[in-house]
Amino acid sequence: MDKTYLEQLCQELLKTEKLNDTDNLVLRFSLQGKTYQQIATSCSYDNDYIRDVGYRLWRKLSKQIGTKVTKKNLLSVLQRYTSEDRLESPLTLSSIDWGTIVETNDMYGRNLELNNLKQWILRSRCNLVGIFGMGGIGKTLLAARFAKECQTEFDFVIWLSLNKTPAIETTLTATVNYIAQQQAIKITLPQDLNEIIRQFTYYLRQFRCLLILDNFESILRAKKFDNGSWEHNYRKEYQGYGQLLETIIDYHHDSCILLTGREIPSNFVSLSRNSPLVYSLTLSGLNISECQKIIQLAGIIKTSDTSKERLIEKLINYYGGNPLALKIVATTIVDLFNGDLEEFWHSEVRLFGEIQDLLDQQWQRLSDAEQDVMYCLAVARAPISLKNLEDNCLSVSSRSQLVTVLQSLKHRSLIARNIKGFTQQPFVIDYINATK
Repeated sequence: MDKTYLEQLCQELLKTEKLNDTDNLVLRFSLQGKTYQQIATSCSYDNDYIRDVGYRLWRKLSKQIGTKVTKKNLLSVLQRYTSEDRLESPLTLSSIDWGTIVETNDMYGRNLELNNLKQWILRSRCNLVGIFGMGGIGKTLLAARFAKECQTEFDFVIWLSLNKTPAIETTLTATVNYIAQQQAIKITLPQDLNEIIRQFTYYLRQFRCLLILDNFESILRAKKFDNGSWEHNYRKEYQGYGQLLETIIDYHHDSCILLTGREIPSNFVSLSRNSPLVYSLTLSGLNISECQKIIQLAGIIKTSDTSKERLIEKLINYYGGNPLALKIVATTIVDLFNGDLEEFWHSEVRLFGEIQDLLDQQWQRLSDAEQDVMYCLAVARAPISLKNLEDNCLSVSSRSQLVTVLQSLKHRSLIARNIKGFTQQPFVIDYINATK
């Protein structure tokens, strides 16, 4: 391959680094196969100085290409970079594939959380961000709102739901093919997963992409608590997704994978601890004023003036500020109880329809040990200490196992901890007691 072209390629990749004459000399002679000593002699420089220039030059190139560059592998890395990655076909078209993205018109609140996402993804250039929380809490709406408000910041915005559990190869192939189509080029992806991921990361480096993976819990194991271990909770056939998350933070790029889920993947926890490019956002319930807007939108709820505010606040607290649950129950009060909130409370019907389904889905994914701890918390109906849980949860064999179970439940957003101990939302407590 023409050495002049490769030199120009390097200069283009490093144009923001403002290479000086010595940098260009080391680059040119290195491409010609000369040693550091030969370069130093021909340019009348000290050998150690030329070696230091080269070291800094290869570090800068490694950052741009996403692969470690040394003087020894310089030529082969550049040749592979141009031939396999088709650098000669740059993208010029911004493009968006919303897929099955939800509407965000009825979203309330979450301004603080939205600003956090903008800070992490747009300004801090994070590569991996997760939005987690129990069903109905608003994860998908928040991700959709961020994507729509910030779409002009990206070359590509791609929304994919994992509800139908596509294989990792299917997800990455669809993404890469979509981007390639916008460039009007045809590509043939390899069959090997490692090579597919490598091709995918090439596009992440070349263009600023936002890939949103919604319902990430779909590819996690339902009863992941095996033999007391919470590790490796990906379903066997979907472990490639875990590999993907670990790989994308190993390369320098300005793209981001934003995932949403009811459960936190096990390797996401370690990644967020070890990398400044990984952030996690766990959503809790909305505040009182935001919940009131949802209830008011459902229609007129009849109560006496003195009790209305108290009963509405009671409703909000019972469902833990969960926006979907409140929307369902408020509509039900208007439709079936003629808007009479007091009559609804007297009926003692709290769990029905989609609210029941939300809890069913999460309950069925729990192991026996996790269900037992949830039941102990539900029976107590008040915050309970670690010691009391250990005494009452007979199926948990040790404190170490109990801590592991509690960690798992917290990652599923099913329990909370306050100064008095571990606890649950009131509607979760009633669901568990009814289940048992």
